[in-house]
Amino acid sequence: MPMAPTPSNTAIPHANANANIHAAPRYDSWVLYDDVDASIPREVRDQYQTDDKGHVLFFTAPPQNRPKHGVAEENATLGHSARYLSGIQQHRAERERKRKERDEALRQQEADRAARDSEVKEQTARQMSAAAGRQIGDWILSMQRENEEMEKELAPVRAQKAAWIAERDALKGQGQ
Repeated sequence: MPMAPTPSNTAIPHANANANIHAAPRYDSWVLYDDVDASIPREVRDQYQTDDKGHVLFFTAPPQNRPKHGVAEENATLGHSARYLSGIQQHRAERERKRKERDEALRQQEADRAARDSEVKEQTARQMSAAAGRQIGDWILSMQRENEEMEKELAPVRAQKAAWIAERDALKGQGQ
């Protein structure tokens, strides 16, 4: 009698467990079907690598070590012209001069803008100080007016109090 299946204790890897790992592509080569490969013209076929049967080879990635630093063989010996090489220092000096002029103009614009901003800030501060001074002055004047009105309102009360104190002192003087 066969044994019944038992549950496995092996862990199942999470679906995203290796999501951060960059797997380099596998280097591989392949060829086309014979009839498709035969349709490639001879002049094109000669530009590519072929296998021993003459089929054009296709690769998944470029080779690691490429001759001539990846430049085509017919262009490997090319370089800049003598005219270009003789004028490059002058060209670089001209670019440096223009860069310095531009930087100086930008610095001057920044200085002008900073001066304008400073003047605007100073003017705003003066205006705010003047407005604050007017407000404080108006507040002091209104307090003086209110104090004068309060003095007028309290004058009868003070007169009554003075009369009451005088009467009290007179009564104290008689009682002794």
